Parts: sequence; structure tokens; C-alpha cells
Amino acid sequence: MRDKGHYLRGIIWASGGNMVTILGGIATTAFASRLVSKAELGTYFIFLMVAHLSCAAGEFGISSSAIKFLSSITVESEKERTANTILSMRYGLMVLVLGAQTIVVPLLMRLWPTEEFRSIAWLVIPYTTLLVSYTIGSAVLAGYHLFSVFSVVAVVDGVLRAAFSVMALLFGFGLKGLVYSLIASCLVSCILIWYRLPFRVRLFYERERVMQVVRFGGFIYGSYLVNMGTSRAAEALLATFAGPAAVAIYGNAMRVPALLLRTFDSIRPVVFSYASSQHEENRRASVNLVRVFAGLLAVPAGVVIVLAGVLIPLVFSDRYAACVPVSRMLVFWVVLSMTNYYFVISLLGANRAVTVFALSVVQFIVTVSGHMLLIPRLGEMGAAISMTIVASVAVVMSLYFLVGREMMVGRLVALLRSVLPLLLLLLVVQQSNPHILLGLGHLTIFLVVLLAIGAVKLSDVRTLVNLAFQRREEGDHTRRTENDHSHVIVE
Repeated sequence: MRDKGHYLRGIIWASGGNMVTILGGIATTAFASRLVSKAELGTYFIFLMVAHLSCAAGEFGISSSAIKFLSSITVESEKERTANTILSMRYGLMVLVLGAQTIVVPLLMRLWPTEEFRSIAWLVIPYTTLLVSYTIGSAVLAGYHLFSVFSVVAVVDGVLRAAFSVMALLFGFGLKGLVYSLIASCLVSCILIWYRLPFRVRLFYERERVMQVVRFGGFIYGSYLVNMGTSRAAEALLATFAGPAAVAIYGNAMRVPALLLRTFDSIRPVVFSYASSQHEENRRASVNLVRVFAGLLAVPAGVVIVLAGVLIPLVFSDRYAACVPVSRMLVFWVVLSMTNYYFVISLLGANRAVTVFALSVVQFIVTVSGHMLLIPRLGEMGAAISMTIVASVAVVMSLYFLVGREMMVGRLVALLRSVLPLLLLLLVVQQSNPHILLGLGHLTIFLVVLLAIGAVKLSDVRTLVNLAFQRREEGDHTRRTENDHSHVIVE
């Protein structure tokens, strides 16, 4: 068992890498929003979606298995054999995915027959190859507890992607320049990862370990894949029904909410560790902690909702003013989605993987249905509304299966202390679109209400600090669940 200082350093390193990555992505799209057309920027987002879905399709929980098994093995020779077995599995599945891409890419070119997409469609194959290498390599580094290396690589990737992209745009290379910059930065990051792997890489097959990985994947991987499809469905259906320009608006609108997601990254390991280390009776009681996390998410969410009208045109230019109402709605979705995320992790801690998978499938079906109903009518705002409605239903369903009907009411009331004031703030700001001073007045009232009704307390910060300094008995399980259930990946 690692000491608490090591655990906290791991959180700090990982959080720092995450923040640099998302800020690099925002810098890239900020320049791209001014120097390429909406159709080109939307096509870039579509390219990322296809690559990430392809990477996820061949994952089968292997990255999570790498973290779990490598973290628990103490004999160096056994650890090396396990690492090489996992790498061999991942690359074997990657070959199958790349073969499938040679069939799928022509079909996608017929589905989205724009000149922009046709010009870069085949580049998804080399980028997927690099993305797989980056993902599995990062997981192995995490399994060896090389958190600082993992974070440095993430920082290098974020900085190089932004630098290469800006130079390509300034020299007039447009959409192809963005994609080639993506490939170049990922290539450099992969080289760094493989250079720092603490063992000699070789093909290795160990049947018993392979079967352990397969059994470990199961429903958890199924949930991960379904959640990935759920989070990416909006972009695919927007591209189909509304065109790549709508994808550009939606993609830029998602950038600001992504900052909230990355902020949550800095505290969610504490949440996961606490949830997975409790006995069943305490786990049910610990659901009250959702008030703390919903409240702490609601505060920055309220700030972003008020300031979005200033921030988004400033960052992405006035051409993307249409992003503002969409981004506000997505910020509200983030709070609901991350609250549901906590419930899902608690269900996994209770060995309810089948339940989580079933809920994920239902959520996917309802999300796609909502998108198909609302996107043709409301475009990118329809996608945001659909996701928000589904997240609201998902919170109730997950809570029901976690604590049962008789224990739901108190937990929902604790959650609504933060969610209802935030919803009211959202509706007021969406309807009035106030200038900055009036908006800050609305924000002040919102914060006072949160304090008055006990949604946020000064003691909440002390609670989080205490949780962070608790010794972790089940840290490996935490890293497993954390990897498998990321809802939104935003490049």
C-alpha cells in the first residue's frame, strides 16, 4: 500500500496534465475558430469522434486491466510478463479495428460526403494507431505508478498539439494542418511513453492472464463503450442531420463545460476511493456526500453560466455567439452527469456491474432517441437539451438502484438543494441574456441561496481535505473504476 503522500502526488500530477491538455485544446480551437470555416472546424471534431470511437471499440477494458494488475503485482519479472501480455492483446485487437476501418471509412464518406471530410477521412487510420499506443502506454505508466511521467507526457502532448496547430493555421494549411498537427504531437508523445517504459517490450502470450483480463473487462467495458457512444452520439447525429457547421458550434460550446469536467478530475479520485472503501451499510449512508460534490460543482457552474456570454465570444470570436446558450445548457448537464457518475461508481463498488451496464444501455437508447427527435428541430441546442433530460433521468434511476425507493427521497432533496437554484439561474440567464453587471448580481443571489439552504457549507472543504488524507486500502480498484467510466472525452 502506498503512503498518502504518494497518493496525493498522483492526483496532483494527473490533474495538472489534464488541465494542460484541455487548455491546449481550447487554444487550438480558439485559433481555428478564427482561421478556418465552421464546416472545416466541424469536420475536425467529426474526425476526433471517429478516431476515439475506433480506439474505444478495441479497448475491451485492457487499459483498466493494465492499471489494476500491474499495480497489484510486486514481483518484477511477473509484472513485466503481464505488461507484455497486455500490450500484445491491445495491439492484436488494434489490428482488427484498423481492418474494420478500411471498410467503415468509405461508408462514412458516403454518409458525410462533404469535400472537407473526404480530404482527411483516411488519416483516421494512422491517428487511431497512435491513439491506441498513447492510451495503453499511459495505462502501463499508471500501473507502474509513474504518475509524474504520465503527467509530463500529457503536458507535452497538449503543448505540442497547440503549437503545431497554431503554426499550421498561420501558414494557411487549414483543416489538413490541424489533423497533421494532431498526428505529429501524438507521435512525439508515444515516443516519449515508449522510451520511459520500465521494461523491454516484446510480444508475449500468457493464457491465464489473458483470461483474467477478459473476465475483468466484461460488463464494465460494455458500460464504458456504451457511455462513449452516448457522449459522441450528438456529434454523429448533428453531422448527419445538421451538417459539420452545427458540429463546430456544438464542439466549441462543449469546451467551457469541459473545464468543469477537468476540474472534477482533481477531486474525483478522492470520491472514488471513499466510495469503494466503504462497507455496504456505510456506502448507502455515504450517498449524502453527493450534496457536497453537487454543491461544489454548482458553484463554478453558476459562474460559467453567467460569464459564458462574455467568455465564448472572447475566446472563439463573435462568429460563435450561437455557442453561448448551448454552452450554458451543457454546463448544467455537467453537474447532473458528474453527480450520476458518483452514483455509478458507488454501484460498481457494490459489485453491481450488470446493473450499471443495463442502465448505460437504457441511457444510450434514450439519448439517441432524444437526439433524433430534437436535433432536426433545434440543431445543437436540441442535442444539449436531450443530454440534460437524459442525465436527469439517469440520476434518479442510478439513485434508485443504489439505495432503494424508501431511501431516495432524502438523497434527492440533498441533490436538489444545488440543482434547483442552478436551474433557476440557467433559465433566468437564458431568457434575459443580461449584461455583465446584472449577471453578477444574479450570481450573487445564487450563491447566497446556496449558502442559505445549506447546499454549500464551509465545512465541505474540510471534508474533502480529510477524505484526501485518508489512507487508501483499495486504490487499485479506484484507478480501475476511474478509467472505465469517463463520460465525455473532449479533445
